[in-house]
Amino acid sequence: MRQQLRQLSGDTAIYGLTTIIQRFLSFLLTPFYTHFLLPAELGIQADLFVIIAFLLILANAGMESAYFKYDSVAKNDAERRTTFWNALGINWSVAGALGIVFILFPDALNQITFMNLPEKYHYLIRIAGVIMTLDSMSMIPLGLLRMRRRAFKFGVIKIITILVNVIVNVILVGFLDMKLEGIFIAGILQSAVQFALVIPFALLMRPVAFNGALRRLMVRFGLPTIGVGLSMVALQLIDRPIIRSIAGHEALGLYQANYRLGIVMIVFVSIFEFAWRPFFLQQASKENAQRLYARVFTYFNLIAGMILLAVAFFIPDIAAFPIPFTDATFINSMYWEGLGIVPIILGAYLFNGWYTNFIVGVYIEKRTSSLLWITLAGAAIEALLCFALVPVIGIYGGAWATFSAYALMAFGLYFDIRRFYPIPYEWGRVLLILLGAGGLLAANLLLIDIGDLSAEAFFLRLLLLAGMPLWLWITGFFTRSERAEMKHLFGMMKQGGR
Repeated sequence: MRQQLRQLSGDTAIYGLTTIIQRFLSFLLTPFYTHFLLPAELGIQADLFVIIAFLLILANAGMESAYFKYDSVAKNDAERRTTFWNALGINWSVAGALGIVFILFPDALNQITFMNLPEKYHYLIRIAGVIMTLDSMSMIPLGLLRMRRRAFKFGVIKIITILVNVIVNVILVGFLDMKLEGIFIAGILQSAVQFALVIPFALLMRPVAFNGALRRLMVRFGLPTIGVGLSMVALQLIDRPIIRSIAGHEALGLYQANYRLGIVMIVFVSIFEFAWRPFFLQQASKENAQRLYARVFTYFNLIAGMILLAVAFFIPDIAAFPIPFTDATFINSMYWEGLGIVPIILGAYLFNGWYTNFIVGVYIEKRTSSLLWITLAGAAIEALLCFALVPVIGIYGGAWATFSAYALMAFGLYFDIRRFYPIPYEWGRVLLILLGAGGLLAANLLLIDIGDLSAEAFFLRLLLLAGMPLWLWITGFFTRSERAEMKHLFGMMKQGGR
């Protein structure tokens, strides 16, 4: 068992590192786009990629989950090949059909999806259809790599494809000024390269005849997972089409660019999640497991709270950071008016981290049925609040709707799991973190204008950030053993500096 868990941890580390590299490289495109695209153009790009995300779930037809399920119980290579090719056949058929619809009927799709794209951009719907089809057709071969524990090869493929996307974007958008067309051509090339890289692995699974009985089983298993997938995508992206429908593509572009500046918290939660799942499974049988989980939650909030404060305080300075040898800043100044949503998005993903912490009881007690309903509730609340708030406070309404949805999911999961797997979370210590962070955020808003980039404002922000550890020390947040450990570390640092 221990060796299996170590293997899981090793694979998780590779997948985690791959995800971090992917997200970081993808994030670099955000400031890049702000210098070459108007907010309305960035809004159109965001709109089309939302459609791609939803249709990828439909095109997959639940076959990725069905493939994992039936491959894991296959008794020999012949059964594994049969499972692979049946899943691939269904997936490719559905993806191909949806792709043809996109290519043949872009005008109708523009109306059905309420995107309201200007006519000159309708051809981008065709390109989006090709991207969606290629990405979907790569899913089962990528699943094959995961099932065969080829984590390194999986990671290399993912990194190569995102590098292709970034390089082609720089050439087409940055040098050739192709704007939206350049972005979507880069997307096609990324998807095509990924497809070309995974197909050889599929061909190694020698084709076999289709099995009607197995296909029916796989469809019955896979169809319900479509609802779960759609609810997760809705939770992550439903705010975009609502903002566009109410406030227009320009507001959506402004929202999208600033939303992505919350990448630091998103990446931190992703890193934590990759490490957390194998860790809590490994510790589950130990006597003090629940106390350990509670302490992890406290430390998670401590680190996440410091990240939230650091990014929220200094996001104006980050946005205005001058790019060497140019007159440009990190984020184009036309997008600065949306910087105020960044702390809200950071808070939303902090609650997403809570959800990740609380999920431990679901896995240990095998109570996964509640996850769908909690996710659906979160997506519904996000949509309702978007419709209610965006007409009143613009893109801030979308940010607060996202914050509320993740908070609802976190508390919903907490109250659900504590009935059958109670964990003695250190709520008193967590409350001290929240009070300190909230008070310092309020002080930052009251004392410093978000557009103030003076040296005095920068120094005051540093003082406020330093106030967090000081607050925790004064209020007795740290235990006696933690204080002793910190004093020991400081002593070692002093000796090392002599």
